[in-house]
Amino acid sequence: MDALTSNFSRRAPEPGLIDIRGLAAIIRRRALAIGAVLGIGIFGAILAYSLADPTYSATAQVAIERQVEDVVPVETNRDRPAMTDSSTVDTEVQVLRSPTIAAGVVDRLDLARRPGFGFPMDGQAPGTDALPAARARAIDVVRNGLDVKREGTSYAIAISFAWGDPQTPTDVVNTAAKVYLDSQTQALSAETNQQAALLAERLEMLREDVQQAEADVASYRDQTNLVDIYNDNATAQQQIATINGMRAQAQSQQAAAASRAASGRNGEVAAILDSPVISQLRTEEARLVAKEASMSVRYGPNYPEMTPLHEELATVRAKIAEETGRLSRSLASEARAVGSQAGSLSGSVGEVIGQVRAGNRASVRLAELQRNAEAARVLYSAMLERYRQAIATQGTERGNAYIVSLAPVPRAAVSPNLTVYLLVGILAGLAAAAVIVLLLEMLERGMRTRRELETSLGVPVLASAPDLASINGGSHAVHAPLEASDFALTNSGSLFGETFRSIRTTLRIGRGDRDARTVAVISSIPHEGKTTVALTLARTTAKLGQRVVLVDCDERQRGSSREFRAGPVGLAQVLAGTAQIEDALITDLETGLSVLPQLKGESPDYDMFASDRMQQLIDSLAQRFDLVVIDTAPVLQIAEARALAAMADKTLFVVRWRDTPVHTARMALDLLERSGADVAGAVLNMVDIRAQAKSSAETHLYREYEKEPA
Repeated sequence: MDALTSNFSRRAPEPGLIDIRGLAAIIRRRALAIGAVLGIGIFGAILAYSLADPTYSATAQVAIERQVEDVVPVETNRDRPAMTDSSTVDTEVQVLRSPTIAAGVVDRLDLARRPGFGFPMDGQAPGTDALPAARARAIDVVRNGLDVKREGTSYAIAISFAWGDPQTPTDVVNTAAKVYLDSQTQALSAETNQQAALLAERLEMLREDVQQAEADVASYRDQTNLVDIYNDNATAQQQIATINGMRAQAQSQQAAAASRAASGRNGEVAAILDSPVISQLRTEEARLVAKEASMSVRYGPNYPEMTPLHEELATVRAKIAEETGRLSRSLASEARAVGSQAGSLSGSVGEVIGQVRAGNRASVRLAELQRNAEAARVLYSAMLERYRQAIATQGTERGNAYIVSLAPVPRAAVSPNLTVYLLVGILAGLAAAAVIVLLLEMLERGMRTRRELETSLGVPVLASAPDLASINGGSHAVHAPLEASDFALTNSGSLFGETFRSIRTTLRIGRGDRDARTVAVISSIPHEGKTTVALTLARTTAKLGQRVVLVDCDERQRGSSREFRAGPVGLAQVLAGTAQIEDALITDLETGLSVLPQLKGESPDYDMFASDRMQQLIDSLAQRFDLVVIDTAPVLQIAEARALAAMADKTLFVVRWRDTPVHTARMALDLLERSGADVAGAVLNMVDIRAQAKSSAETHLYREYEKEPA
C-alpha cells in the first residue's frame, strides 16, 4: 500500500453529531416521495375538516372577592378568612369541577332527558326507571366537558363548555356559574341555621348552670353567716391592727417599768434619783460628808464632835435607803400592772385572729362558689351575644364569589379549525414521509457518493464515472465499452472524460515518476462496468501518445476481446508458449492501443493465470509498454483474479453506483488485501448525474464546469 492509501486509511472521520449536508441530500433525492406523502397528508386533513361536525364553545367568568363584608357586622370573623389568598382561588376551581356543581346543572336544565347527555344522540329518551342512570351519565358528561381554569394569577375563574350547537354550551356555563353562587349561599345559610340551633340548645343549659351556681352561693352565705367576705375581713384586719398597736405600747411600757424596777433595786433608776425626798436626803448626806471630811482634816478622827456627826450621817443614809426601797417596790408593782395589761391585749389579738382564720376558711369555699357563679354568668353572656348575632345574620348570608360576565351565545364554531387541521395534516405527512424515506434508505443497498464510499470502505475514491445515459438528457446512451470509450475520446472535456484524467493524474501515468506501469482493473461482482473503465482508461491514455497494452484476463466474459476482431492466437496460446506476444496482439487503429485478447471458444486454464508464466508475461509487457492495463474477472467469483491483482503495481477497484452492496465490496477488498494487492483506490462507476445532482454538490460543480462557455 502506497502513501496515498495509507494516509487515507489513517485519516480520522470528520467530527459532527448530525450530518446536515447528508440530510439535505436525502431530502433532495427523495423529494418526489416526500412531496407525494405530504400531499396525501394535506388532502386527508382537508377531507377530515370537511367531514368534521362543528363545535361551539361558551365561556362565563366568576371572581372571588378578596374580602367579604357581612351585611350584619359581627364581632368575630372566625367563620371565614379575612383575606382571600391564591390557595383559596385554586380550591374554588376544584369546587366548580366537583360532581355537586355538575349535578346542579343537570337538574336545572333537565339534561338527563336530552340526547348526548342522558342518552346517546341516536338513542331513545330514558323512561322513569332508567332516569337515575341517565342522570348519572349526564353528570359525567357535564363534569368531563366543563373546562374550569384560573385566569393567570388573578382572582377570576373561567368556566367553558363546548357542544355541537351554540345554545347548549351557553346554558351550561351560565347555569354552572349560578349553581356555584347559590351553593355558596345555601351552604352559609345552612351553617348559620345549624349554629343558631346549637347555640339555643347550649344557651338553655348555661342558663340552668348560672341559676344553680347563684343558689349555691346564697345557701353557703346563710350557713356561714358571711355577709360580705371582703368587708368582714377588712374589719377584722383593722381590729387586729388596733389591738396590736395597743399591745405593742403596753409591752413597751412593761419593758420600761421592768427596767426601772431593776434599776430601782440597784438604786440607779431615774425615778428614784428624781424623787425630792431622796434629793433632800442626798443633799443632807453630802453636807454631813463634807463636814466630816473637814473636821477630820482639821481636828483628826478622834475629835469628840466626830461621833455625833457620824450618827447623824448614819441616820440620813438610813432614811435614803428606806425611801429607795419604797420607790423600788412601787416601780415593781407598776411593772406588774403594765405586764398584765399587755397580756390581756395579746389574748384579745389571739381571739380576733382566730375569728379571722375561721372566717377565711369559710370564705375560701364562698369565693370558689362565687367564681363559679361569675364564670357561668360570663359564659352565658358570651353565648347569648353569639346567639343574637347568629339570629341577626340569618337570611343575610352572602358568598365570596360573584359573576363577572355571563356567556353570550357563540356566533362561530371553534372547531373544526382549518389551520389546525392543515397543521396536523402537514405534521402527519412529514412524519409519514420521514418513515417512508427511512425505509427507502434502509432498503438502499449501494453507495451513492464519494464520501459514503470512502467512509464505508476506507479507500480513497479516485474518480466518479457518470452513466452516459444521464449526460445531456440521455442523448449519449451507449451499451458497449467501446462506445463509451469513443465518447471519452470525442468529448475529452466532458465529465466522463474528466473521470479518466483524474485516474491518470492520481496514478501519475505518463510521468517519469509514475506510480504504476501495470494497473489491474477489478470489481467484486459482474456487471459493474469494470471492462468499460479498463478499456476507456487504456484508449484515452494511448490517445495521448503513450504505449499502452490492454490484457483481457476475464476468462468467462471476455469483455475487452469482444470489442475488437481478434487474430488466430490469444492470451492462452501465449501463456502456453505456443505463440509469441507479437502474434497475439491486435491494434486499435484510432488510438494505437495494443490489445492482448482471449479467443472465443477456448477452454480456459484458470490455474495458468496464477502461475509464474503470467507474472513473467506482465513483467515483459511492462518493459515494452508505458502502461499495462489488466482487465480481470470479478474477485468474488474467480479466485485467480486476486492473484492477477497482486501481480500488478496498482489495482483500481470498480464499484457500481447504488448497486454494489457495501458488505460485498468490503469482502472483496478484504480478499485483495490478503492476496497482497495494492489497491490504489476506488472508481464509483455508472453514476446517474441527474439523480446524484440532487444529493451531491460535487456533481453539480462538475456539470457547471462541463457547460460550454458563452
